[in-house]
Amino acid sequence: MRRTFLLAPVCCVALLIACSDDEASSPWSPGKAGAGGSSAGGAAGESLGGSSGAASVAGGATGAAAGAEGGAAGAAGAEGGTAGSGLPKGDVVIGMWCGLPASELNAARVTEIAQAGFTTMTNACDGSTFNAAYNKQMLDLASAAGLRAFVTDERGLQAVAGTNVAANLDAIVADYSAHAALYAYHVNDEPNASLFASLSAVAGGIASRDPAHFASINLFPDYASAAQLGTSTYDEYVAAFLSTVKPAAFTYDHYNFLSDGSDGPSFFANLAVVRAHSVATGIPFGQYIQSISYNGHRDTDGPEKRWAALHTLAYGGLGVMYFTYWTPVGSPENFGDGIISAAGAKTSQYDDVKAINVSVRAIGRYLAAAKSTKVFHNGPLDAGTAPRAPGDPVYVPSAAPLTVGLFSVGNDAYALLVNRDH
Repeated sequence: MRRTFLLAPVCCVALLIACSDDEASSPWSPGKAGAGGSSAGGAAGESLGGSSGAASVAGGATGAAAGAEGGAAGAAGAEGGTAGSGLPKGDVVIGMWCGLPASELNAARVTEIAQAGFTTMTNACDGSTFNAAYNKQMLDLASAAGLRAFVTDERGLQAVAGTNVAANLDAIVADYSAHAALYAYHVNDEPNASLFASLSAVAGGIASRDPAHFASINLFPDYASAAQLGTSTYDEYVAAFLSTVKPAAFTYDHYNFLSDGSDGPSFFANLAVVRAHSVATGIPFGQYIQSISYNGHRDTDGPEKRWAALHTLAYGGLGVMYFTYWTPVGSPENFGDGIISAAGAKTSQYDDVKAINVSVRAIGRYLAAAKSTKVFHNGPLDAGTAPRAPGDPVYVPSAAPLTVGLFSVGNDAYALLVNRDH
């Protein structure tokens, strides 16, 4: 018996619902926790905060109903039942660009990051913190708060530039590799393809010295120019990066919310290219999503950020990263407020992100243990998207604008539905 577990975020609410092929003609609703669960995991209801809404889905996985906001009120249901308690779990990475300035690197600020639902932290983005003193303090504070850290060190950047490569890599690995809070060494942001050979040497050098951690590299979005990419097309750029550098994981950024109130035209096309290469190579990816206004880009509200985060998961992404956490100052990009203002105050985005991260962590722990098998779009099709094919295990009996991510896990399957109307 193959089961399909339906994850259906609708109007910012998500449920984890278990469906069995033997009963695919009947909709399932969240059940009770514990012994009341059915053998098909019928006790698997995971309700995540947001406004009320509902979705009806017919086919291999047949239904979802979303109630009023309630945080993770149904999480106990997801653990209930004979099958629900045995679902494999993993972890998604929730991170940031622009971490704490050196003057703000303290236990209270790091606790603030943890309380917002982040799983990782990183350096400030002005370059002044790319040193061992800051990084060691950051790692100690991260460990105390239950976080891990992406570490940027000037010596790693110098290695990418070809300066004293072996000595610089020896030094950063010696300084950080034994620390329990280290997640990865961040070594480059938005590289041109001309850097791929150098990045391969650095990524390989780190892997040989410290197999437990990896070199983190963030790629351009698909709206970068050919001159920025160093290739004729974005598909060639991603393919060349993965085949040359062979990273353990990678990220890219895509900032979709424009100052004229419109959305950029290629958010899904970018996701589709990255997902295709990730699936083909088995290399996991994450996406930086927009949490700040800057030249040509608007402030983002909670539903917009949730939309971007959940679509990252629907396409098989295992990392949701926010650009930015702390607000940069003195930049020609004319940044507005990020999650934390330049003066150190929580903006309205802090509570947005805190609520979104509850959803990302609750859904992501199941998808992180699964394999992305397909994505289709219901209703109107944007560039780079495809409709449902006959035989796909989820059918939506309307033109509702939904994105459906399909996943396999052992002999079972998941479907994550995301409302495209943010």
